[in-house]
Amino acid sequence: MLKLSFVLYGLAWTAVFIAALIHGGRRWGISRTAAFFIPAVAFGWLLEWAFQSLFHGYQYGEGFLLYAANVPVSVALTWATLAYWGYWLVTVKLRIRHVLVAPLLTAVLMVVVDALHFEPM
Repeated sequence: MLKLSFVLYGLAWTAVFIAALIHGGRRWGISRTAAFFIPAVAFGWLLEWAFQSLFHGYQYGEGFLLYAANVPVSVALTWATLAYWGYWLVTVKLRIRHVLVAPLLTAVLMVVVDALHFEPM
């Protein structure tokens, strides 16, 4: 059964994902944006699938609109969106472009946002 809060979450993050696609397409072009987002979405999905399947961390249950192997598609889109906006913040706004430091800071931002916003307290 669908849950309104899950559906709204999915729709909101899908909208933010689309905004990131548009932003990336305008700033870096379609090819580079696709080269970023395709693996980012795959990574987000794989991260959630692995945590659920291999480590038996948690299950999402029913409530989202669309799933791929028990992972809500909107959750994979959320991880990709966090990666994009985090990397943009680090490299464009903070001007940190070191090949190792920029991705590391992006990952830290993603984990902090996940821990503070998405994880139940």
